[in-house]
Amino acid sequence: AWAKTFRPPYDPRNEFLVQSIRLDDGTVEAFPVASDDATTLEGAHATRIVYIFDEAKTIPRATWDATEGAFSTADLTELHEAIAFSISTPGPPVGQFYDIQMQKAGYEEWTVRHVTLDEAIRAGRISRKWAVARLNQWGEESAQYQNRVLGEFADNSEDGVIPRTWVLAAQDRWRKWEASGMSTVIGKSALGCDVARMGRDRTVVAVRSASLIHKLHMIKKSPTTRTAGFIKESRSWT
Repeated sequence: AWAKTFRPPYDPRNEFLVQSIRLDDGTVEAFPVASDDATTLEGAHATRIVYIFDEAKTIPRATWDATEGAFSTADLTELHEAIAFSISTPGPPVGQFYDIQMQKAGYEEWTVRHVTLDEAIRAGRISRKWAVARLNQWGEESAQYQNRVLGEFADNSEDGVIPRTWVLAAQDRWRKWEASGMSTVIGKSALGCDVARMGRDRTVVAVRSASLIHKLHMIKKSPTTRTAGFIKESRSWT
């Protein structure tokens, strides 16, 4: 295996405390980077550079942003090459790794790959017996089973009124409706209101037609009497 890297085998006597490893006859250097201050990760540049983001779901967005400059020379010439490889088991549906995997706007240049449970079993990385045991332990709908066995993003919060995944799915459906030209939706109309009163948050009135919330109206720092009038006025928006 070491022969494929074009270097002698690892020498623990001379390389044990070295925090990098040289490959390809010393012309390539590989080293880890980690910091509590993302700005210290800026400035990595080379004709050819590869970033491997391991356990990518745990990486703060500031770190991703700080390392982005390393890819600014990609395709500058035929010799310039910059590659990013991110890998992780999934977690809650938040963060940049999630955005990449979902191919959200701005992340279309990434090529994504989801490894299924069956693929992991065929590759000898997971035993089917273990997968069945975790199904019985956690349940098919649990975030633990979705994350750790099926390799799916799932919210593990238990203190919310509804799962975060429902909110994200609803937002995704709205974006698809917007992209389709915002066609008229016919159905029963209704209003929903989240009252904030005098706090920092805003009172929000949602206008719904059939299963589509197509308008959000907001006011802030209002007494309940004004809020009641605002809701009454909102009936004309349906």
